[in-house]
Amino acid sequence: MAWLMDTLSMIRGAAMPDSVTGKPLSIGGTRGHSGATSTGVLVCARAAFRELELPMAGSRAVIQGFGKVGGPLGFLLSSAGMRVIAVADVNGAIHNPAGLDQAALSEHVAATGTVVGFPLSEPMDGSDLWSLDCELAVPAALDGVITDEVAARLGAKVLVEAANGPTTPSADPILEGRGVLVVPDIVANAGGVTASYFEWAQSRQGFAWDDQLVATRLRSFMEDAFTEVWAKGEALHVPLRRAAHAVALTRVADAIAARGLFP
Repeated sequence: MAWLMDTLSMIRGAAMPDSVTGKPLSIGGTRGHSGATSTGVLVCARAAFRELELPMAGSRAVIQGFGKVGGPLGFLLSSAGMRVIAVADVNGAIHNPAGLDQAALSEHVAATGTVVGFPLSEPMDGSDLWSLDCELAVPAALDGVITDEVAARLGAKVLVEAANGPTTPSADPILEGRGVLVVPDIVANAGGVTASYFEWAQSRQGFAWDDQLVATRLRSFMEDAFTEVWAKGEALHVPLRRAAHAVALTRVADAIAARGLFP
């Protein structure tokens, strides 16, 4: 991203720090960008548990993916008092009903490149991860993994979509019929793009925000987004995915109406 910004700036003949996001801190990147998606997922999970009157402390979670999103998310969920009982990556899955030690697991992944073989766990088939009895399931890697078959046997009460498009359209009504609350990707994984917006705003201002301001504003944006979507879902009696699209389309329609004749 630094090279891209530099190239655009040379073509324009002037500095263009607001032309790209994801830049290094040394040339105008934002603090808190790394891990922002995971933080947003945690905020949405907390809000969902609050609305369902479920305690996070002591509850169990499973995560598919242990990369840039799933890795930090494991730490965050554990810090919130949850037991991450299973994690899967492209090579396989591991399980420990007492909860996986996230610090030790992170060290193991850094050394081996996979969660497989982690000594404080038992191996399991990756497809069996979804069937485990738990309160929270987080697909944080691939699209289309929550199929009809997975939806029919999902063991979680809450599904928070950290990946893009992890639930197939035909699986949504199955989850709804089983009473599984789905926090859609359009809301749940928006922390990363929100942090990118923060970087753009800082680049436009020419002033860097401190860590606390970034963290506070990120939590506030994500909490407000979830609250608005939840309220829309309650008002329309629809799942959160439809509610999120209703909120988005209403905003676009309002903006078009407010602008008048053009465009």
